[in-house]
This record gives sequence, C-alpha cells and structure tokens, in this order.
Amino acid sequence: MHDQDDLVMTHRFSLCSHERCIAPPEKEERSGKPGSDAGRRKAMRRAVPRGRRPPATSVDSPCGEEPEIIADDQSLLKRRTRRRPAMIAWLVRAILAGELLAALAAGWWLSSAAGWPPLAAGLVAAGLPALLHAAVIGLQSLSGAWHRARFARQTGGAPLPPGPAVRAWLGETAASLRSFALLMPWFGDTPLPTGRDPGRVPVVLVHGYFCNRAVWRPLSRWLAARGHPVESVNLEPPFAPVESYLPGLEKAVERLRARTGARRVALIGHSMGGLVIRAWIARHGDRRVAAVVTLGSPHQGTWSARFGMGRNVAQMQPGSRFLAGLDAVETPSVRALFTVILTLHDNIVMPQAAQTLDGARHRVLHGVGHMALVHAKQVRPHLAEALQQAEARGEAIERDEAGVPIAPVRQP
Repeated sequence: MHDQDDLVMTHRFSLCSHERCIAPPEKEERSGKPGSDAGRRKAMRRAVPRGRRPPATSVDSPCGEEPEIIADDQSLLKRRTRRRPAMIAWLVRAILAGELLAALAAGWWLSSAAGWPPLAAGLVAAGLPALLHAAVIGLQSLSGAWHRARFARQTGGAPLPPGPAVRAWLGETAASLRSFALLMPWFGDTPLPTGRDPGRVPVVLVHGYFCNRAVWRPLSRWLAARGHPVESVNLEPPFAPVESYLPGLEKAVERLRARTGARRVALIGHSMGGLVIRAWIARHGDRRVAAVVTLGSPHQGTWSARFGMGRNVAQMQPGSRFLAGLDAVETPSVRALFTVILTLHDNIVMPQAAQTLDGARHRVLHGVGHMALVHAKQVRPHLAEALQQAEARGEAIERDEAGVPIAPVRQP
C-alpha cells in the first residue's frame, strides 16, 4: 500500500500540457514501485481519470508553462456527488417531448395536407396536449361515474348530480397539467418551502404513484406560511414494491426530527403515499407519529390498478395480500392517528366511497378529482384541523409524561 505521503500526492499534483515537456523517466522510475516517482504518477492517474480532472490553478511548472491540472479533495468530491435529476422528472420530460412532437406533426399536417390556415393549425397544435389530458381524464371520470353509481346501488345510496362531476373533470384537468407540465419535470429535486415555528408540528409529505415531491409545492407553501417545518421524499424507482420506499421515508422522518428537535412528526400521503406511510408504521411503529392524513389513498384497493405498471400497482389491487397484511397488523391506537380524506369524484381510486379505514376519522369531498386533492383549497381546512389536533395531543402527552395532571384531549 502507499504511505500517507503517496495518498496526499494523489489529491494534489500537476501535469504539463505537452508530452514533450516531460523528461524521460529514469530506470528507477520505470520500475513503477509504490515508493518511486513512477508509482506516484500511476496512483495520480488512477485517482483522477483523464477527461474528469478539475480546472487548473497556478503552480510552478518544470517546463516553464502553466500546468494543465491541479486537483484537490473538494473539487473531486463535488464532481463525484453531483445530484442527478429524479427519474420521474426525466420520464415526464420524455412524455412531454412526445406530446410536443405529436402537436408539431398535427400542426404540420393540418397546414400542409388539410389546407388549414397556418394560424388556425398552430392554435390547434398548441392546444393538443391540453386536449389530450382532458380526454384521458374524461375517460377516467366516466369510469369513476360508473363505479360511483354501482356502489350507490349496492349500498342504497342516492345518485349524485352531474354538476360536481363536471367541475371535478375541469379541476382535475387543470391539476394534471399543473403537476405534469409545470411542477414535476422541473422541480423534482428542489427542496420544498418550510416553516420554522417550533410550536407547530413538523410535516413529512409523501407523494403518490408516478409522481415526485414537486406536486407538493403549492401545499408546502401553505404549510410553511403556517409555520410547519416540512420534509419530503421522492419515491423511486417508480415501479418498485411499496416496501422499497420505506428506507427513504425513514431517513426523511429522521432528518426532520434532527432538524427540528421534535419527538413526533405528522405524515401526509397522497394516493399510494398513504399506503407507504401505513407500511412504514407497520415496520417501525407509531412512537414518532403525531398524526397521519391520507388524500385519496386506495386503502381498500382500486379497480384502475389492473391497468397500471409495476409491482406497487399490483399491491394496490382490491384484495391484495399487501393490503390484507396492513389491515392485520394495525391496532386501534394506530388507526386513531389517521384522518382519511377522500373524494366521491375520484377518477383514479374507485370505488370511491369504499376507501375507508375502521377507527379513522373520515372527511368526504365532492367535485374534486384525484390529483386535485393535492392542490384543492377544500382540503386545507381538514388538514389544519388534523394538525391542530396532533399538536394538542402532543402537548397532552408531554405534560402527562412530565407528571402534570391534565384532562384528556377530545376526539372529533
């Protein structure tokens, strides 16, 4: 092995810019022994491969020219630990690029082959991606309406009027465009806004299937304005089983606790994110949990999972072993931490009214789609209520542990 001097040499060295400036090596140097100059040069080349060396700084060169390279620990570390964009962000960018190419091709065909005026063809092409989103969400909404009516017949419920369904379709189209075109492709690796009030419960945000943390950006601004410290995760790879996401969530919880000094945190999960939280509690317990809020999570499985891709999608099918396992291990004290927010106009998780958890609090919305749950202002009063109750319970627990007699916290 190299001695300490050799290790230091591998991190700071100079090379001339022309091979003709390097003097022919002596016989001892050709040996390449670890203690020789040739051995040191080989160690230097192994430490920093050609083409990846950082910019030079000024040192004396034996041939009278400025050296080409000088390396140090920090520059190497920065190059080797450069953060890569989230996988979901790249996938969504590829989808957007495909939609753009399709729009350009449609505009060209309308203008050249169909004889449309260029302005009209351009306007139609520009609106094509939005129309595509609206059409897909429209088909999902029709499927949701069928399941909603079927569930109402089975349970004896009354059918819902069409007005909220139309409102949900329009709002879901806007939320989809906002999430998949403006947020997820560009802000998946950007930290979310966070509050600094030590009196507010810290919050960990867990997104759903084929999303990243960027979808939480509007809600995190609202939480930060109320003083809540915020942490988040990116659930990747996107098609892996739910259990593979638990180490990342564990790290996020510990980061937030270390940053704030809080003993307990609240967790908010959208769609599959709610199942990730349940699985994390099943593995690690609820001693660090102040409250859990799920938004549109398929607690009883969703019919649309049969059309998805990935092992996580299979786990979200009705009657899956994964969901049965969660139900089997959750105690009444765990369920009491949950607030389940669902919408009867969910276009992804269906049947909608069946997505309940025994022992949890439930809040039912109308006229809001699946993705819109993350952005809708109708959700925020229920979030504020759940977080305030978590803070009250936390104060009660701390006073009880300190031996101060208190009255029990009333449950809603």
